[in-house]
Amino acid sequence: MPWKNLESIEQFENVLASEISGAMIFKHSTRCSVSRMVLKNFMAETETQPQNIYLLDLINLREVSNHIAQRLNIKHESPQLICIKNHLAQSVANHENILNHQIDSNL
Repeated sequence: MPWKNLESIEQFENVLASEISGAMIFKHSTRCSVSRMVLKNFMAETETQPQNIYLLDLINLREVSNHIAQRLNIKHESPQLICIKNHLAQSVANHENILNHQIDSNL
């Protein structure tokens, strides 16, 4: 899967400003077994789909994670998949609700 690491607030703002066609941000906690399991399943489900997918290590980049939550007016959770289109959060899925059909219906 062609993951792109999301590593700064500036990078997030650039993604938000440029994404008209759609992008996804997967907020992942490297300390959480549920997050690891969901990430593994998500990767398997989206393996063949060419998407702009950004992975955020929210443990090491908590400031970026908090900025995203505030900027998009969404509650922080982990793991969390945020689908962005037309410069807005079109949908947010958390925990085990991160499923392939949600992605398809929102991007």
